Amino acid sequence: TEFTELISYLGGTSVAGTKLKVGGSSGFEGVIAGWRCASGGSFLTLFPKGFWWSSTQSSSSNAWYMDIDNTNPYATLSSYGKSLGFNIRCVKD
Repeated sequence: TEFTELISYLGGTSVAGTKLKVGGSSGFEGVIAGWRCASGGSFLTLFPKGFWWSSTQSSSSNAWYMDIDNTNPYATLSSYGKSLGFNIRCVKD
């Protein structure tokens, strides 16, 4: 819910990614750092994409995440297996 609200506030999925990256106008400062593979522990897509877990599950084994891409202005929300090593963002309520 918070990522959906944030993306909407920033103008929608087609422009929010640019505003969420380091140097963007949102203050989020999302570093494009890829993700860690569950099997073997290797790191993948280190430069072109950044992924952040939300705190919301979509099922017992999956959770929602947001990703931004270094090559386009989009921010995308999707669901995937919780065993992947995506970034987290700690926020004080």
